[in-house]
Amino acid sequence: MSIYEITVNAFIHLLNERPTLLSPSQQEELTELLIPLSSLEQLSDTLATWCEEDPQLDEALQSIESAWKEKAAQPDKEVDSTGSKPSDHKNQILNLLRCSKTAQPPTPATIPKSSSK
Repeated sequence: MSIYEITVNAFIHLLNERPTLLSPSQQEELTELLIPLSSLEQLSDTLATWCEEDPQLDEALQSIESAWKEKAAQPDKEVDSTGSKPSDHKNQILNLLRCSKTAQPPTPATIPKSSSK
């Protein structure tokens, strides 16, 4: 598995495991960034660069990547390669982002306090 595949698959894993890690505004921002991308390298680089802006997200992604790289380096262990096309990876991420938006708890409405006279 290439470094690009590891990054993209680690991000997909992260979205599956922690769907509420991204705020709704982060989900929208990332969706807009990913739509025009067409190659695995672009997708991987964009995800890695984008995650660097959020220390918690960056740490979570790097943790998964490190574990997978270590596993891939062991001769008797192999990280599963999906053999997917870049568009499959992108569509999977976009679908997970859409699902995460609907899973977000609703923001409580602020109820104005009535003034007592």
